[in-house]
Amino acid sequence: LLDHFGDLAGARIIEIGSAYGGQCTVAAGAVTYASYTGVDLPAALELMQTYTTKLNIPNVELLRQSEVVGQASYDLAISNYSFSECTKATQDHYLEHVLKAARRGYITYNSGTNAADAPAWVPYNREQILERLTAMHEVTVLPETPQTGGKSDNFVIVWDDTTT
Repeated sequence: LLDHFGDLAGARIIEIGSAYGGQCTVAAGAVTYASYTGVDLPAALELMQTYTTKLNIPNVELLRQSEVVGQASYDLAISNYSFSECTKATQDHYLEHVLKAARRGYITYNSGTNAADAPAWVPYNREQILERLTAMHEVTVLPETPQTGGKSDNFVIVWDDTTT
């Protein structure tokens, strides 16, 4: 994240699919952010609460997807695979309520080869998600390096509206 965006001091960060809080913990060790919002399922949020509390990670807020409403403004939106594994309806929710207003974004995406006519419960494929995000931001697509999970179609989507 620092390589792509430089100093993130004072940033309001949101992570879609924050799991136990590993990315948050790493960020807290590298950046003095203003806030770090983790969004996930209730059980994962309970684990993140325990983990970040025991490690004294500061300025952490936890939200369920249903609590992400309105168009909150964040300096950086992150998702490592979670966003790409949501249903289209859930992805649309995050696109409208988080990603549209996020000044910067870093999404590792692993659903790139789904058929264009896949059922609604299947995430957007590469072409579909890029169409939606490029309507909101000037995105750059990067290869995932190294490729994980034995897949060669994973990719990273990055944007930085602070430079335009």
